[in-house]
Parts: sequence; structure tokens; C-alpha cells
Amino acid sequence: MIKAAIIVLVWIFLPLYLFGQTVDERLAEVQKAVNEDKLDSAVFFFDSHTKYYIENADYLNLSYFVPLAGFIGNKQKDMQYGMDRVQYWLDFIGKKSQDPRVLRQAHLESHRYYMFAGKMQMAYDANQRALDLTYKIPDHTPSEWAIIERNLGVIATRMDNLETARNHTLKALEGFDIDPNTSSESRFNILNDLGVSYWFASIWDSAEYYWKEGIAYLEQMEDNPTNRLYRRAMIEGNLAAVYDVKGKLDESVKMVKSSIVSNKAFIQQAIDDPRRDRAMLSIFYSSMNLGITYKSMGNYLQALHIHEHTLKEKEKYFPKGHPEITESLIMVGQVHGFLMNYEEAKKY
Repeated sequence: MIKAAIIVLVWIFLPLYLFGQTVDERLAEVQKAVNEDKLDSAVFFFDSHTKYYIENADYLNLSYFVPLAGFIGNKQKDMQYGMDRVQYWLDFIGKKSQDPRVLRQAHLESHRYYMFAGKMQMAYDANQRALDLTYKIPDHTPSEWAIIERNLGVIATRMDNLETARNHTLKALEGFDIDPNTSSESRFNILNDLGVSYWFASIWDSAEYYWKEGIAYLEQMEDNPTNRLYRRAMIEGNLAAVYDVKGKLDESVKMVKSSIVSNKAFIQQAIDDPRRDRAMLSIFYSSMNLGITYKSMGNYLQALHIHEHTLKEKEKYFPKGHPEITESLIMVGQVHGFLMNYEEAKKY
């Protein structure tokens, strides 16, 4: 009887605790369970929170859960199942609401999972759809469309559509400049994007200038793990690439190692932060860059060790056949080629 009474009490009080949370707290709760591989908890929290918003016809807050459906689906089965779950929730919200602000947010959120899955064109299309919907919102602000232009620029860069990327970035800068309520995060991001734009134009000094400006601007922003670790790591990784092409290899190695340390610290501290996946990707990119730098220095054995380690870590993180794994296979093969291990190179 005592056990039964306890179970009843827990069942009564737990929903009250859940329903007293803010949307950010609910999202963090699900994300934390996903990151910690506590799948049963992730499903429970996801179902409880989405049910609450559906019952209250709060489809705007419901839209923030779209990518989490994908991340859970990926853990339950595979990447494609996660894609199917994202599409299910997009369709569900589209049937329940025609509010352009709701639909905008749902498509904007979906691109997080598409990026994770390596589906760049789908991520681009989702942002383009969100941008179209933004202009249908009567009281939309310049920052609301500028944020999406910025996303489109980043994705276009990943797709090697560099002229398109630059046009999106300049459009985003225009929007942020005319909106007095532009966030510090947006201003930082545009400094980074300008550095990226000059990087791909091979104007190294300008890229270095804007990335150093970005690090300086971080000092003016709130002191939290995202700014102190994640964003600093991002810029340091970029500067490492500049120093590499400018022949400052020791500086490049120093920067990329610092970037890896910062991202690892962020991953440990920000267990419920959705940027955690991007920090993991950044570690992979930084590790590959470190291997490339050691290859430039002629230290092929060290480069091989780093690329092999990165490959193993990617194989744990991504499903078989993912483009990130393919890229590391190529890197390992190339270093074997420099070491004249031609038979090993062919395997990779």
C-alpha cells in the first residue's frame, strides 16, 4: 500500500512540475536527456511537453521541438527516421496553424536537424521557406529576416556557392544595421561571417581582421560558456586556418589546439545546450585542420595519428556513409600517400 501511495503521489506532482516550466527549460530538459543517451527520459519529456502545447493550442512554442523530434528519432533508429519525424511535426503544425510566425519558426527550427544530418540543400530550402513566411508577418522586424539571411549565407558557404553566400551575408548586415534592437549575438555572428567571406575570397588580412574583431567583441558580451568557450573556439579555429596559409604554422597549431580545448570544455559544461552538436563538429574540423597543418610541416606521422583518431571518433558519432566519415577516409589515405604507404592509401 505504501508503494502504491508513493506512485500515485509522484504521478500527481510530476505533471505540475513539468507544466510550471518555461519553454527554454523544457527544451533544455529534452536536449539534456538526448545528449546523455537517456532515450526513455527524452521520449517521456518530449511527449509530455508537446502534449501540453498541443492541448493549449500553443503551436509557436510547439515548433521549437521540431528538431528534437529528429534527434530522438535518430537515437531510436537512424538518421532517416529522424528526418521522417521532423517532417511529421512540420506537417502536423502546418495542419493546425496558418499563422506565418508559427510556420516560420517551425521551418527555421527544422534546419538544425538537416544541418546535423548533412542535408545542406534541405537546410537551405527550410530557411528560404522561413524567409518567405517572415515577410508575411505584418509586424516583422529587420533582424528577423536578417537572421535568416545570415543562415542562408552560412549554408551556401558550406555548399561552395560563394557568391550566393556573400550576397546573403551582405543582406544580413543591412538588416542588422537598420534594426536598433539587433542582439549582440547577431553582431558577433556577422563579424565572423565577414571573416568567412574574405577567407573564401583569399583576402587573408581582412579575414584575420574581422575574426580578431569578433574575439574582441566577445569581451563585451555576457560571460557564459557559449561566449567564453564555444564562440571563442569557433574564431580560434578560423584564425588557425589564416595562420596556416600565411605560413605561421606554430601560431596555427597553437590556435587550433586552443580551439579544441575550449570546445571540449563547452561540451562538458553545456550538456543541455543545442550547440553541443556543433561544438562536436567543430572539434572534428579542428582536428582535421591540425592534421593538415602537421602535414604542411612535414610531420606526416603526427598528421596520420591525428587523422586516424578523428576518423575513429567520427565513426562513433555519425552513421556509416556520412560525408564527414568520407572526408576523413580521404585525409587518412592522403597522408599514407605522402608516407609512400601506397597499398594502405588505396584502401582508404
